[in-house]
Amino acid sequence: MAVWCDLFPDARVVGLDIDLTHYRENIDNLVERGAFSRNRPEVYEFDQLAPDEAMLRDLFSGQGVDIVIDDGLHSDPAIKATFGAVRPYLVNDWLYIIEDSLSAAELIAGIAPELSVRADRELTVVAAT
Repeated sequence: MAVWCDLFPDARVVGLDIDLTHYRENIDNLVERGAFSRNRPEVYEFDQLAPDEAMLRDLFSGQGVDIVIDDGLHSDPAIKATFGAVRPYLVNDWLYIIEDSLSAAELIAGIAPELSVRADRELTVVAAT
């Protein structure tokens, strides 16, 4: 998140994770090393296997999401649930990137054949057509 915050200092960067302990325990060290010098992320607890759709609606309604990077659980059920929960908030020329999954491209193409889905090994990029 530090890279995204620094590359896009005017962007709203939101991090979702089931356990924020690692982030909370390391944020001071990261800041001391220069991370988040241009922007700070918002971080929230989020279970990919049981997405809290009300929380997402509160977070993203009225603003929408341009870029998603799913570097979470890396399982097909988690990828499918997360994509389904976040998809209503994708706006404009959005990108949805899924990391560390060999099956994500086939999975997303199967549930959303109208979208552009490209994969290179364990990286899948989904976009509106």
